[in-house]
Amino acid sequence: MKEVKMLCNVCQQEREIVRMEIEKNEGRGMVELSCGHKIAEGRAEIKAKIEMLVFFKTKQKKTGFKNYVRKTTRRFKTSGETVRKARELLVIDKEKNIKHHEVWEQDESGEWVLVHYEDISLDQKMP
Repeated sequence: MKEVKMLCNVCQQEREIVRMEIEKNEGRGMVELSCGHKIAEGRAEIKAKIEMLVFFKTKQKKTGFKNYVRKTTRRFKTSGETVRKARELLVIDKEKNIKHHEVWEQDESGEWVLVHYEDISLDQKMP
């Protein structure tokens, strides 16, 4: 799975996420980037389900703008078709005008296999 990058508000450059701390009760989180800066205003949520699946979502906004610039969702789920454990990464970046989506499923041996990969422009029409 690719590393997820976020825009650092201080450096104004994309950096890799090094660590995430999430408070379960309050729905708040802190993300530490590879540059050493910490972002607390990004929304990070964790939802405990029966299977203890992890859900992580961030939305980045620019100062003075109402809507988000970049949305990242990383979660573990159960695949609908094969009923296997799966992990999903979805990144929508309005600045770069791309949608990146990948789904990995765990096979019988326990290895993660890429079953869906998509890098498309946001302008492209969906079939």
